[in-house]
Amino acid sequence: MEYGEKIAALRKLKGMTQAELGNELNVTFQAVSKWERGESLPDFATMSKIAKLFGVPLEYFGDGDYQPAEEAAATATAAVAPQPKMLGVCTVCGKVVNEGEEAQTSPALICKACTERKAEESRRAVKEEKNRQERAKQYDIAHNKKWRNVGLIVAACVCLGLLITISVVWGTGMQEFSWVGLGAFAVFLLFTFTFMSQMFWNGTVLEVALFGVHVIGTPGVIFSLDLEGIIFLIAVKILFMILKIVCLFLFTLLTFVAAFLISPFSFLPQLIKLNKGGVL
Repeated sequence: MEYGEKIAALRKLKGMTQAELGNELNVTFQAVSKWERGESLPDFATMSKIAKLFGVPLEYFGDGDYQPAEEAAATATAAVAPQPKMLGVCTVCGKVVNEGEEAQTSPALICKACTERKAEESRRAVKEEKNRQERAKQYDIAHNKKWRNVGLIVAACVCLGLLITISVVWGTGMQEFSWVGLGAFAVFLLFTFTFMSQMFWNGTVLEVALFGVHVIGTPGVIFSLDLEGIIFLIAVKILFMILKIVCLFLFTLLTFVAAFLISPFSFLPQLIKLNKGGVL
């Protein structure tokens, strides 16, 4: 290989144009072109600059049998290696995509870097969603435990008030004490405690107690758009409002009694679920 071919091979390996090499050496690109065609020879100082620029010894450009260093040999081999085929431009980032750098080519050309970045964003979004759900779960657990404690405290206070009241009644002789009455009062206290505590929990007792409130509604009324029709509508609405209040009171009383009766049976399961962090 002639010295001009060696200069051209090193220049191409570096990805430099003749003009860029000329700027590095303070010469014109025409001079570089003549060197590579073998029409002229650079002086010793310029040859030294070329050798230093490309990291090869001066002997590399000689005519002898000198074998260049391993890097120079790799340089000469790489200089004639085929260049990768350009496939186009990535439709996401706009960078040039060579063969082997593509993640997909159809329906649109996307490079591997964009695909990996999108996958990382998806993984990050999934992780953030899991963290959000975990925070929401912890908040629900803390919220339920707070109302568990409120229910227990309120129920205990109500039962304590009832106990003090019955003690005063029996102690002052307003009513004669009996063991049957004491047993009945103890049962009543049990039902009261379990009922009052569960009224603060979003569970079975509260749902049964408020069932009547959710069911009772005012039916629609068909009327004509005139004075008599409007008066009729107002009268019927008032009647239905009264009926609704009466029905709501009776039905709610019935559901409260039902909730009161089932409260001792649902108390322990609900309390255990709350203590374990369950959501009611």
